Amino acid sequence: MGVNRVLASSAATLADGLPEKAYVSNEWDKSPGAAPVLLVKRGELGYWPVHTARTADELNGELGVSEAQREAMHTGSLFGWHTPGADPKRQAELIQRRKQRAGRAA
Repeated sequence: MGVNRVLASSAATLADGLPEKAYVSNEWDKSPGAAPVLLVKRGELGYWPVHTARTADELNGELGVSEAQREAMHTGSLFGWHTPGADPKRQAELIQRRKQRAGRAA
């Protein structure tokens, strides 16, 4: 997929705590030949397909990428690195809230 290589100075501060790259599961694309995993790169819009038998979680585990970092990287690559969702601290808060709500619903 084509990518706009943009790293705005305002987004550079949000890059704190983000890895250089992260992998995301491509669960929504069910078309034949679709890559099961997508690579996102810090500061860059878009993603790159990765054809592998390994899962995104396995690949991120090798890199030491946390769930919050993965979600922040995914959000930044889709909506821009200036958005609150591209902040791993914000993502950690959202993940914690989601887990608390799931615990109450059980």
